[in-house]
Amino acid sequence: MPHKIVSEELALLQQVNDLLDEFPTAPGPSESSVVAELERLREMLREGEKTEDQAALLQQWDRQTALLQQLRTSRQAPQVDRESPYFAHLRLREGRAERNILLGKATRLQRGIHIVDWRNAPISRIFYRYQQGDEYEEEIAERTLSGEVVARRTVAIRSKVLQRIETPEGVFVTDGRQPDGWRQLQLEPARLAGGEGSALRAHEPGEASHRRLGT
Repeated sequence: MPHKIVSEELALLQQVNDLLDEFPTAPGPSESSVVAELERLREMLREGEKTEDQAALLQQWDRQTALLQQLRTSRQAPQVDRESPYFAHLRLREGRAERNILLGKATRLQRGIHIVDWRNAPISRIFYRYQQGDEYEEEIAERTLSGEVVARRTVAIRSKVLQRIETPEGVFVTDGRQPDGWRQLQLEPARLAGGEGSALRAHEPGEASHRRLGT
């Protein structure tokens, strides 16, 4: 059996793939109620309501027209890439509830799946500001969100298939030679000195035993 982390990520990706297969593009918000309201306002303006009502009707017309434009513009937003829908996974615990947030290059919030555009979604700040196990507190959409980062992982997905998972617990890569199809790599301990080549590296178990400092 694969490691628990691998099983969790495979199950999560399957949910995302099922959603994107069933709904290749995100359904846009309905504009029918806004159009109906504009038609009602147009009839009232044509019928020549009282002069004192004209300004209020025109303000309502402007608001509804702007709302309709926003709805139509939202349909032109980038769609989630079905081949590689996200690159990071956060699991957040708020009180007794947990939720999964997936970071990608477009937003898709549907049927319990939360994929957000890392460039625009304020909640993505938690991924870049906190580590796994940290408690967080952020002001998002005029609300204070606080909780714990239960899991913080990066993933590589190609052609809708999970290829690699990087977590504080280790790095997992696909390997057809292994019974469960996955191989766990060891993380090299962090070094105090910076500079090129000093970043964390992952090696196969036992591979780094012959290495010496500076090599």
